[in-house]
Amino acid sequence: MTPALATSTQLTPSTNCASVEKHSTMPVHETVKEQHTLTGQQQIKLPTFKQLRTQVAASTAGMLVTSLSLSPLSVVKVRVQADSLSSAGSQSSLVQVTKDIYRTGGLRAFWRGTGTGLVMAVPSSALYMTCYEASRDVISESFSDQYKFYAPMAAGFWSRVVTGTLTNPLEVVRMRQQAGSTNFGILSSLRHIVQTTGGRGLYQGL
Repeated sequence: MTPALATSTQLTPSTNCASVEKHSTMPVHETVKEQHTLTGQQQIKLPTFKQLRTQVAASTAGMLVTSLSLSPLSVVKVRVQADSLSSAGSQSSLVQVTKDIYRTGGLRAFWRGTGTGLVMAVPSSALYMTCYEASRDVISESFSDQYKFYAPMAAGFWSRVVTGTLTNPLEVVRMRQQAGSTNFGILSSLRHIVQTTGGRGLYQGL
C-alpha cells in the first residue's frame, strides 16, 4: 500500500504540472497574440509634427512656384470663362482679355488670388496628410490580402474628398479674385459671399 501510494504521489505532481503547463502556456500565448492583433487593428497612425511640417513646407513652396509661373495663364482662363458666361454667347479672344486685364489692373492683376492660394496650401496639405495617414491602415485592414494594394489609392481618394470639401471656400474666393468679381481680402470675401449667396455659396463648384 505504501509504495503504491508513494508512486501515485510522485506521479501526480508531475502529471499535474505537465497538465497545468500545457493548458496555461498555450492559451496565454494565443490570448496575447489575439490581443496584439486587435490592438494593431484599433491603432490609428497619425503623422508626426516633423512630417506635417515637411509636407506643409513642400506644398507651400510648390504652390508658390506654381502660382508665380502659371497664375497669369490661370487668371486669363478664368476671365475668359467669366466673360463667356456673362456676354450671352459672344466670347472675347485671349488677346483682348489679356489687354483688358492689364488696362484695368496692371501687371499685378495677373497674379490675383496668389495670396489666397498660398494660404489655402497650408491647411490643405496638413489635412490631406493627416487624413491619408489615419485612413490608410484602417482601410487596408478592411480589405482582403489580394486587394490590399488598393488601400493607398482609396485612402488618397478619401483624403482628397475631405480636403477639397473643407478648403473649397478658399478656392471659391481665389476663383472670384482671379475673375475680378471681388476686390476684398479673404475674410471680407468670405463674409460678402455669405451675405449675398448664403452659406451654399461657399461650396459652389464642389
